[in-house]
Amino acid sequence: YSTFCLKNEDGTPALVDGDKYEFPKDKIEEINKELVTLAEEEIEVNRLASVPQFVLMRQARYALLAAGLLSTVQAFLDAIPDGNENEAAKIEWNTSAVVRRYNQLVAVAAASLGLTSLQIDNLFIAASNIE
Repeated sequence: YSTFCLKNEDGTPALVDGDKYEFPKDKIEEINKELVTLAEEEIEVNRLASVPQFVLMRQARYALLAAGLLSTVQAFLDAIPDGNENEAAKIEWNTSAVVRRYNQLVAVAAASLGLTSLQIDNLFIAASNIE
């Protein structure tokens, strides 16, 4: 949680420990909205900090399997038009030791499969918890 400090115009603390402050009634809704916004921003920062930058390919595949997406991802890779893109994607999928969160293939696959950034983050978090 965050600590908020009311300050005077000169920057000194407006309250000393134990002091109470009553907000003007016409400002309470505005202050509550700002506090909620700050809390939501802090939650998002903490969530993003918990997303691993990479996971082992084995972990990624188990996470996809658990989410019911492994065969869908394999079908996506098979559906890439033949040529260098198809071969490059298959080489990466079949031989990489790790999967990086911000890899271009991850982004393209996610977009193609209709997965949100939050869903991808959650898959990476789930994968990182697999031994």
